[in-house]
Amino acid sequence: MSPNMIAVIVLFATLLGSVEPTVSCYTCNERNANDCTGPISQCNYCTYVRTPYDVTRACAISSFLFFPDNSMTTTINQCERKRINGQEYAVEVCNSGSFCDTHCNSASPPANGQIVSCTTCHASNVNDCTGPTCQGNYCTYVRTPYDVTRSCSVSSFVVYPDQSVTATLNQCERKTINGQEYAMEVCNSGSFCDTQCNSVSLLSTVFSFLLLPVMYLIKC
Repeated sequence: MSPNMIAVIVLFATLLGSVEPTVSCYTCNERNANDCTGPISQCNYCTYVRTPYDVTRACAISSFLFFPDNSMTTTINQCERKRINGQEYAVEVCNSGSFCDTHCNSASPPANGQIVSCTTCHASNVNDCTGPTCQGNYCTYVRTPYDVTRSCSVSSFVVYPDQSVTATLNQCERKTINGQEYAMEVCNSGSFCDTQCNSVSLLSTVFSFLLLPVMYLIKC
């Protein structure tokens, strides 16, 4: 075998080795949250991208990501934060180990306002949930017809499925979209302040039970 052929084989093997999966990562997306989990993939880098609207974790073969202004990340294995048009973005690319993209979802946001402690959790078919504690400028509560999510945020609003945003602070907003009811709250009045929405459905249920005997008497 000629030296040139050996050199080609060595180069090919090197290229194959360079794309060999080295870390396991979550691939997931969650709206109005700081973190998510999902199916597991293997690749060269784990990535974490949090926008004012959602969070995405994924696998990548590239050691960098792009911000919305087309600038690139410049570090590995640490959280990079950038404010673009008044909105905060948090991004990480890492290869220090499996599921290493955790430096952004637990780090406190920059002090552009009061910092509050919040519950971060997600549950299905309930009005409330509990979980670990996170810190941010705001606590958020998002209840859909199917689940509830509580988290912390650097943004003073959350996004409805019709792409409209909440318009108030420290109170429960309710909106019906395509016949489905949604309850949202963004608050900064104190730690764990996102409690205005989680009893609304219970109150309406109690009211309906009280109303049933009255409706029966009217009908009779």
